[in-house]
Amino acid sequence: MAAIRPEPVESPGARLLLTEYQAEVYRRWSGPPPAEAMPAGAPADSELAAPHGVFLLARLDGRPAGCAGVRALGTGPGTGELKRLYVRPSARGHGLGRLLLAAAEDAARALGHTRLRLDTMAELAEARALYTAAGYADIPPYNTNPYAAHWLEKAL
Repeated sequence: MAAIRPEPVESPGARLLLTEYQAEVYRRWSGPPPAEAMPAGAPADSELAAPHGVFLLARLDGRPAGCAGVRALGTGPGTGELKRLYVRPSARGHGLGRLLLAAAEDAARALGHTRLRLDTMAELAEARALYTAAGYADIPPYNTNPYAAHWLEKAL
């Protein structure tokens, strides 16, 4: 069974998962090589911490298996943004992504958000399928992330 808890984004387990997440995103990206490690305007990891954000770490048998972050989005009161939802390849196929998404939604509600937004790359078809199955709907772009092809939102 997975244990999902808030954890500092600077913790060793969080750093491990975020490094793997970034490597996978770049490996799967089919566009031109990224000009920089993170696009301009990308959220800093510090935004995934209290008081306006949270970083969740999932552990299986005590080992880091997945993560998700929520931060406040400056588009109006009550809007949060889901960032860096990731499940290690060895932990995929067991519903951990759904559990992390539900935990992130609960965390967003606890932060006072009434809706949650996200963006995702075209190459992450399985992520988009997860989001749409969980009730997220397509919306117009709300940021200028050069890697994003889809923007979604869900009322919480």
